[in-house]
This record gives sequence, structure tokens and C-alpha cells, in this order.
Amino acid sequence: MFSCKQRWAWIFLAFVIAAGHCAWAGPQEQQLAELERQAAAIAQKLTELLARASALTSRREQLENQLAVASLRVRQAETELQLLAGELKNAQEKLAALQKQVAEKQRQVRLRLGTLAAVKTTLEPYLAVALWSDPKGFSEKLTLLLAVVAYQKKELQQLEELAREQNQALAALSQKQEEAREKLQELEDRRQQLVATRRQVLAELSRLEGERRQQATALSELAEAQARLERLWGRVTEGGNSLPAGVRLLRGGLPWPVEDGRVVRAFGRLRDPRYATVVLHPGWDLAVPPGAEVKAVAGGRVVYAQFFKSIGNLVIVAHGEDVYTLYGRLATMFVSGGQRVAMGEPLGLAGPEARESNLYFEVRNGTVAQDPALWLRPKGKQ
Repeated sequence: MFSCKQRWAWIFLAFVIAAGHCAWAGPQEQQLAELERQAAAIAQKLTELLARASALTSRREQLENQLAVASLRVRQAETELQLLAGELKNAQEKLAALQKQVAEKQRQVRLRLGTLAAVKTTLEPYLAVALWSDPKGFSEKLTLLLAVVAYQKKELQQLEELAREQNQALAALSQKQEEAREKLQELEDRRQQLVATRRQVLAELSRLEGERRQQATALSELAEAQARLERLWGRVTEGGNSLPAGVRLLRGGLPWPVEDGRVVRAFGRLRDPRYATVVLHPGWDLAVPPGAEVKAVAGGRVVYAQFFKSIGNLVIVAHGEDVYTLYGRLATMFVSGGQRVAMGEPLGLAGPEARESNLYFEVRNGTVAQDPALWLRPKGKQ
């Protein structure tokens, strides 16, 4: 299912992501430590998935072998049943022929006996005369007639005995055929059970493969996120601290980026439904009126105003003292890189109505995301 090379390639990628923080310094280490933790968790899950997939693959191979044997036995039982059906048919035909012969012999014996009775009744008055006139000839004829009748009776008895034996053989064949049918049904039931189990195993393997792809995608996205983060913050932090100090004094008292906004996903750890792993949500997802003005929460300089993958149109403002605010999912941006902005100055318009959130807001101290609740005024005190 997965080659050893592919298996370790994904695990190696996780450690590459984890090891990437060595080239970074200071507060960025926390951000990369989070990436490392996520990558390690996903790599561990991948390893578990691969182990389960390997066990299921072995189980599937075992089932394939059992299914092949069961199918062979079913075919053998079907052949045996066909042979028995042929034997039973032949036996039935033989019995029918014997029964016909018995009936014919019975008819002949009855006919002979009837003839004797008629002769006796008709010729009884003349028997004494015939006996006295030609005793030898009469005796020979009578002896012959009685011998013929006796022979036919004996032949009839033999045929009846043969018919009884044939009946017994037929009954035995019928019993054997019934047992063969039961055996065939048992084998077919077993084969169907194996087919159903095999189908379940294949479905589970398919599910695991989908989950494996999902986790592999997560690792790939983490690697890409790290690379983008390095590039972005390399550009953003150049000259970001040349601004005048003072923003830290406003910590806890900054205005919200929109006048009417509701937090639908707060800062902190949450379970990512896509990858079934716990991740750090570094900012706020806000539900705001579509097209609402998004304003700078403090004065500073725009260091980034471009489309950014996974977050859409993104504006980053540097406020000095290594403090930055991020505004994402904007429908329109009013500012450009290098532009100075004042507190409350519009940066752009919020995106259209979305299922959950149409504005993303984040506060960073260097590269470390911080809870916006620590920087903004409490709701209702704006």
C-alpha cells in the first residue's frame, strides 16, 4: 500500500519541519516550536496509520487466501452435487425399469395362475379319465406347467428383491445428495462471510489511505507554511522597529478593527477538523457586516498588502517595538506597502458574508502570535 521509501519520506519531512527552527532566533523559536509540535503529532499519527494499514493489508492477504480456498471448495462441492444428481437420475431410471419388469412379471404370473385355475375348473371332470388313459403324458405336462409357474414366481421374487435393493440405493443417494446440498450451502455461507469481511477490510484500508493522504497533506502544508512564514517575516521585519515607541503603552486599550464584530473563533488551541489534530489558532476569526470598514488599531507603517495563500487579501501593519497587527480576508485593500497609517484609518473592506467568518485579525510580537484580547479594549468599552 505504502512503500517503505514513501513511509519514511513523510516522517523525515516532519523532522525537517521540526528542525527548521535552528536557523531562527529569539521569539521566532516559539512559533517554530508550535510547528514542530504539530509536525511531530502528525508524523506520529502517520506512523500509527501505517502500522494499522500494514496489519490490515496482512489481514486482507489472509482473507484472499481463505477466500480462494473457500471458492475452490464451493466449486468442488458443486461438482460433487452434479455427479450425485447424475447418479440419482441413473438410479431412478434403473428403478423405473425394474418396477416395469416387476409389473410385467406379476402380470405374467397372474395370467399363468389364472390359466391353471381355469383349466382345473373346466377339465376337473376329465382329469381322472386323462390320468387313467395317459398317466405318463398327463404327468409330464402338469409337471412342466407347474415348473413354468414356479420359475416365473422365482423370477418375480428376484425382481422384487432387486427393486427393493434399488429403492434402498436410491434412498441412500437421496440422503447423500441432501447432505451434499447442506455442505454446499455451508461452504457458500462461509464464502459470503469472507467476501463481506474482505469488503470491510478494503473499505477500512481505503479510509486509512484517505486519512494518510490527509495527514501527508497537513505535513506538506506545514512545510509550506514554514517557508512562507520565513519569507514573509524576513520582508516584514526589515525596518519594522524603526517606528517610534509607544504602542506597548496602549496594550489592553486598542480599539477593535471593526465597530461591529463578533468573535466566532478565538485565539488558542483547537482541534482542526480537516487533519484531526490540535493546532494553535493564532488570531481571531470575526463575523462582521459584509463590506464593513476595517481600520488600523494603532498607528504604524504598512509592511505588507498583498494576497496571501489561505488567508486572502492581507494587510500587515508594523507599530514599532516589534509589534504587528494582521488583517485578513479583505474584499478590498485601501493601502499599499510602505504607507503610513494612523489609528482608526481604514485599511480596506471586510469580505462578503461567509458561513463562519469574513475577517481575520491577529497581533504578533515579532513572529509570536498573541491573544488579541490582551491588546484590544474589552467589548462594550470601545
